[in-house]
Amino acid sequence: MKTPLPMPKIRSAIAYDLLGRNLLRVQRMRDERAMANYTPPADSPMNAPPRSLANVKELMSANYLKARYSPGVHKVAWVTSGAPVEVLQALGYVLIYPENHAALCGARKMGAELCQAAEDEGYSKDLCSYVRTDLGSIATGKTPVGKLPPPDLLLCCTNICQTVKYWYEVLADHFDVPLIVIDTPFLYDRAHDHQVEYVRRQLEEELVPAAEQVAGRVLTDKALARTTDEAQTASRLWCEILDRSQHRPAP
Repeated sequence: MKTPLPMPKIRSAIAYDLLGRNLLRVQRMRDERAMANYTPPADSPMNAPPRSLANVKELMSANYLKARYSPGVHKVAWVTSGAPVEVLQALGYVLIYPENHAALCGARKMGAELCQAAEDEGYSKDLCSYVRTDLGSIATGKTPVGKLPPPDLLLCCTNICQTVKYWYEVLADHFDVPLIVIDTPFLYDRAHDHQVEYVRRQLEEELVPAAEQVAGRVLTDKALARTTDEAQTASRLWCEILDRSQHRPAP
């Protein structure tokens, strides 16, 4: 006799795998048709949006939908942009980027309200609006993506700004979960051997053990190789996309 699936897995299977992904696929096809038939006004300085925008919308929506039903099914990590997420992906984590979420809140005209909510909690208006938007969303529970799952692990990398370190310390205190900070040295030219070694040790001695412990599984070379290969492919394609901006008019 088979062991019945626990309720979180049943909810995830129905809401995400069975219904959600199919509904998002239908919406994407509708969006593609609408974009194909759209002609911008004659006085508009903008071209029609690329049809690939519908695919981006589907991918983003699917990620947030999967994350919403992840508690009890997948471990969730909140990460900073540019963090070494390949380790977490290889361990099966679902990833949430608070910075991206804050930008989405701004695009949906929720930024001012959420920033004010953070300021009402005592946070300075001099803080980055990404931080205030994110903290305001946590304080109010308001988000344009329905519901954000709480993190099981926080991963912060200082390769973007120092603000994220203190931001994620606040998140770690609020959610009472482990915080891993990867400190990256500033590169004035190329990366020197001692700098590479400095970061490598942090990944091997800090990130991997903590991520394995929270995930309850061991990182395998095969899984890590797969995610790093995908990351390299994505980086190469992104560079090709940026190079196409040299075309006139740029796409």
